[in-house]
Amino acid sequence: MFPQLQTLSLINFIDRQLNLFLDKITDLSQFVKLDVRNLRNEHEEGLLEKILTANNNRLKSVLFDYDPINFILSETKNDEALSYSNIEELTVNIKTHKTLAYLFTLVPDIRRLHIDFDQLSSDSKLALANMSFLVHLKDFQLRSINTYWS
Repeated sequence: MFPQLQTLSLINFIDRQLNLFLDKITDLSQFVKLDVRNLRNEHEEGLLEKILTANNNRLKSVLFDYDPINFILSETKNDEALSYSNIEELTVNIKTHKTLAYLFTLVPDIRRLHIDFDQLSSDSKLALANMSFLVHLKDFQLRSINTYWS
């Protein structure tokens, strides 16, 4: 269909639509960057993981725009942490410190991580202190929209 496609921007998708669309993108050898804008999140479980594994784990860069996303995190069996070592760049807006901690586990080989956080709190600060090490990280941005540090 588009064998030379490298970057795909998806705008105004509902998470169910995005999920179905990503099922169809499975074997584009050059496609490595996904830019999702104005995602209308209806709280579908596993969507973040689905995005990170799109195109048979070939994506290297995933960008979300400024809308905060409340991802419902998939439960792991026997406390096994899932990870997506293919992701090297991630830009995302999140709502909870649980999602923040989960992101650090999901992308162990991340090199560029930009996070806008809806509301940082003392709990968020504690969560940051106990997160996994990201040894490949070279560019990190954490921006709080509403800060409630104590």
